Amino acid sequence: MVNLLTKNEGNRVLNPPKQFENMKKYKNIINLAQDARAVFPPDGFTETVMENLPHSPNAAESKMMKLFSVPFKKEVFQAWIEVETDAECAFCFLMTGFFYFIMGIVLAVGLKTTVSIAPVSGMVMLQHQIAFATAFVFITLGIILLKQSILAIKIAHFWIFIYIGFSILNSIVIQIAPGNPFSVIGMLCLTTGAVLLGFFLAVIVQKYKEMVVYSEDFIRA
Repeated sequence: MVNLLTKNEGNRVLNPPKQFENMKKYKNIINLAQDARAVFPPDGFTETVMENLPHSPNAAESKMMKLFSVPFKKEVFQAWIEVETDAECAFCFLMTGFFYFIMGIVLAVGLKTTVSIAPVSGMVMLQHQIAFATAFVFITLGIILLKQSILAIKIAHFWIFIYIGFSILNSIVIQIAPGNPFSVIGMLCLTTGAVLLGFFLAVIVQKYKEMVVYSEDFIRA
């Protein structure tokens, strides 16, 4: 007897995780797909489609415009923030940590040069240490997120909240500190970038959480 799929099971069939072909727990879905009857297009289908394509003298310009507009399409943007494996989520955090590590090196060298020219406040001199600490936390989170743990996801959510708040507070403190070598516009751009990065990582973690919960529900089912 063939069992009818429920709505949730149907969604699992349509949106399986990556590389699920090698996972034994998805064997029933694989068998279902293999037993499905193949559907072939009618004769002359390709020729009909090619004949209906528009012939425009500005086809090259049209293709270039489409190429530059691709990153801003809704489907492409959703693909950027779609997380289907634990490695993808961890990669985002590891790359963020690497970015702050490089930033720490640049700040350490740059502030050392700045001090030799003009005195700066102690808070400004701590910026490279803050960058190194931020890099360490992001890299650590990237590693523990590979465990597909709900606790790790909650820690990541909490850290992102702290990261966004501290980024805003840190920029304000630097601006009011004496001997500040950073311009207002420069700090505004850096702070905006940090906040946007925080929101991006929050969306990534939320998508990753949905994937982990989905996997656990599928196993229990």
